[in-house]
Amino acid sequence: MLDAKQYQVIVRVEGIHCGSCLNRIDAALSRLNPIKIDMDIATKMIKVLVDDVSLKESIIESISTLGYEPHYVGTIEA
Repeated sequence: MLDAKQYQVIVRVEGIHCGSCLNRIDAALSRLNPIKIDMDIATKMIKVLVDDVSLKESIIESISTLGYEPHYVGTIEA
């Protein structure tokens, strides 16, 4: 049986400055059913592990809808 591919979507987010910001983003992204979400407030980088690369646009839209400025950095196969 072949393993399903996984992708890490990396986004830099302007406007995050505290744990509450990260919690809001985590809640929004969790609705997309990612495999894993890693966030770093110091670098303002969010890495979302997904099994569907097409979720990239939904990830960016979910963050933007909250009032933050997401900047797509890239997608790598995990």
